[in-house]
Amino acid sequence: MKNRLLNMMLYSLVAVHTGVSVAASQTLAQSTTPPAHERGVQPTLVPDNAHPPLDIDIQYRHRRNNTDDFKRLNDGDTLYSGDHYQIIFTPTETTYVSIFQKGSSGNLYQLFPMTQFNGVVVNNFNPAQPNITYFIPAQDKSFYLDERVGEEKIYIIATRQPDKQLENQYQQVLIARRGRSAAHVQRAQSRLQSAIQMRDPAGIITHSPH
Repeated sequence: MKNRLLNMMLYSLVAVHTGVSVAASQTLAQSTTPPAHERGVQPTLVPDNAHPPLDIDIQYRHRRNNTDDFKRLNDGDTLYSGDHYQIIFTPTETTYVSIFQKGSSGNLYQLFPMTQFNGVVVNNFNPAQPNITYFIPAQDKSFYLDERVGEEKIYIIATRQPDKQLENQYQQVLIARRGRSAAHVQRAQSRLQSAIQMRDPAGIITHSPH
């Protein structure tokens, strides 16, 4: 069975500013990326600032080919083609959450908010409400890995206000994909990833041990 590297590195922590264009940032340096045979979750903390931080509990679960119960995805765990995984989060206050996944193909996809994915309706919308647990894509559904071998990255961004810049950048990606120009898609995705990585760290995400 082929290994497929699902590198669940969090390139984000929550931002607490009220400006619409401020969200989380890349807080892990590229040098922290584990070797190619590893994958997993690497929590990172950033200092508090003058604003009270957002606090979100996040879990990652996986199972093997729809045959086992879901288990916590730990740092260094190996996933394989066909394995299933979920992202679970619980905010403590009304929060605007954006979750992006960069696949081994280099393509960026928004996992939250999301109306449907490949024809499967999930209707996950912002803002996320306090003390409600969200299962991404859904409590009775999961994402699964295809046959492409490589590295996956997940970006999680949370703010108290909508992030219009990220929303607009992702819309540009969707428009470029409809145009079927690989060059336009690549440019739009590069702008989106730059927008994600330019975010300033300003809060704490809690990674649940369960």
